[in-house]
Amino acid sequence: MNHESTVRSQITPHAIPTSGNTRSVPAKVDLSVYSVNTKIMHATYGKGVILRIEKKRDGLHVIEVQFDNGYKSKLNLEVLIRMGLLQLI
Repeated sequence: MNHESTVRSQITPHAIPTSGNTRSVPAKVDLSVYSVNTKIMHATYGKGVILRIEKKRDGLHVIEVQFDNGYKSKLNLEVLIRMGLLQLI
């Protein structure tokens, strides 16, 4: 199985937007539970803590996360949630 088909097999139908509007977050997701100092688990990078949240002009949220493995990254919160890559811990 190649990488592309592996990635496709990991995406559930709920992760694919149906309206063409990729900026919307499912109504059941409460972004207010994600705040500075919130501990999270990322599917690839592991455990980390949110250092900063920035709301962009287009309404999307970028989080800066310090992971326990030393990696620091800025990530799109809505995409992480939609793809099922982020959990609260």
